Amino acid sequence: MSSGKYEASDRTTFGIAAAFFMLGVGAGAVAAMLLTPKTGPQMRRSLLRRYEDARDYLGDVAEDAQERVSDAVERGSDWAREMADVAREKLDR
Repeated sequence: MSSGKYEASDRTTFGIAAAFFMLGVGAGAVAAMLLTPKTGPQMRRSLLRRYEDARDYLGDVAEDAQERVSDAVERGSDWAREMADVAREKLDR
């Protein structure tokens, strides 16, 4: 077992900060909706509409992220094939 010092990376810190920010935004939005002077049916319609908007937005974000990851994997595979070809050529010499 090694006894090294653990240091969080900037990426991990950013991810945690982004998650807490989104959690705060969500909590603030819910609090604002609950404190507005609306009737029950109006509030339910408003909550449903916002829920559907958020679901659609998150679906779009997930789809975009999936496309970016797929593109990155494809580029990485192409690069790896090119490097393997270069290595084969050098070994053949």
